[in-house]
Amino acid sequence: MRRTPPAIPRNRLFRNLMRTSVVASLAAFAVVAMPSFGQAQSSVSVQVRAPDGSAAEGRVTLTPDGAETPTGSCQTHAGSCTIQGVAGGRYVVRLEPADGSQPPEPRVVVIPPSGTATLRVSTH
Repeated sequence: MRRTPPAIPRNRLFRNLMRTSVVASLAAFAVVAMPSFGQAQSSVSVQVRAPDGSAAEGRVTLTPDGAETPTGSCQTHAGSCTIQGVAGGRYVVRLEPADGSQPPEPRVVVIPPSGTATLRVSTH
């Protein structure tokens, strides 16, 4: 004689279906959102030097190439500073010398997507 399995009560079936839906929704969110949470960023170590090689002071800014608003800047101390959390890409580097002298021409640099990049800037 063949036995049929007992029927699952509807409320229990509904609960199981809801749990499965919630788990599936969370998994889908994790797959879609993960790339934006895990984007790598670089640290940019800046060294500013005068023509004679001595350390120079000033404010260095990084602006994405083609944009108007800087995304990072630092003020040098003993000719060095660091800009944290820079996304990889092309940037325009500008130096405003602390002594008020004529700034050098801005230049375009490429920052890698992760790690530490060293940026050497001359006052002239």
